[in-house]
Amino acid sequence: MCAVALMGKPRQIVLAGDPKQLGPVITGKIAVQGGLDTSWLCRILNSSLYKRDEGNFPLTQGYNPYLVTMLTKNYRTVPEILSVPSKLFYNDLLEPMVSSVDGPYVNLMQNLACELPQRCNGPPSFVFHGVRGCCCRDVDSPSWYNPVEAKLVFEYV
Repeated sequence: MCAVALMGKPRQIVLAGDPKQLGPVITGKIAVQGGLDTSWLCRILNSSLYKRDEGNFPLTQGYNPYLVTMLTKNYRTVPEILSVPSKLFYNDLLEPMVSSVDGPYVNLMQNLACELPQRCNGPPSFVFHGVRGCCCRDVDSPSWYNPVEAKLVFEYV
């Protein structure tokens, strides 16, 4: 945000993101004490100007349409799975745009039906599979990965 502060006269800035996704990963106590474990987007959305207010903005999910736009259409997840995060995190506002009957994942799930546990009324929506492995990190990368988990995902796909 230093660059924004150095812009000089007032400018319009677009900040995009999802405050319900993974936030800052902070390991230092001083950084946590300084509030750096809360993203800038979360700080803004918790301020009075940007806060959700269904009384004044009932047609725009409770947000001032001049300041906040919430994207509600989801093109990747079937309704059975999307309903959980929608209710828990997004005030039940997410709209599934794929159908569990004719969506892109149904054929894949039907082909795997012999290998995956069955639901009472059709192919499974998701699978929980416990994995024991270790987190690894390459010396030239800040990212972590689990090769056992990656292999299992590869086998499913």
